[in-house]
Amino acid sequence: MKRSERLRVLTRLTDSAERLARIQLAKANQDVQRKKEQQRQLVSYASEYQQSLVRAGEAGLTGAQLSRYQLFIGSLDKTIETQQLAVQRSQQQAGQSTAIWQAQRNRQRVFDDLVERARGDEQIDENRREQRAMDELGTQRHQRIQRSQSEDEL
Repeated sequence: MKRSERLRVLTRLTDSAERLARIQLAKANQDVQRKKEQQRQLVSYASEYQQSLVRAGEAGLTGAQLSRYQLFIGSLDKTIETQQLAVQRSQQQAGQSTAIWQAQRNRQRVFDDLVERARGDEQIDENRREQRAMDELGTQRHQRIQRSQSEDEL
């Protein structure tokens, strides 16, 4: 088995590793987008609820109602903070996935380059073998011609 063929096996493995890393990166990016969308929805809901509080306050609220509104808004704010932390963790994971994918992609490129160099070296070796064979044929032909001429002279 030629060196380039042996290296090609390793290249297929690095291709597979790069593909898996790319899939993981896509999943991590999707997770970031999903968590950001959840956060956006929570912020929107909190804003709507605060507007509802203002309207209810204009219509007249009892102290107990106001307390429930404030308690719920406080709970929403904590949920939004928790979601913000989840977004940050997802972004960190996406960053790690990006680094892993880039490392795999670089490794894949290195192996691709090695295969190409090996193929080039093999082609050079093949060209040299062909040249030697042609030189040998030329030498044999020349020797036959000389022998033939020597025999004719006798």
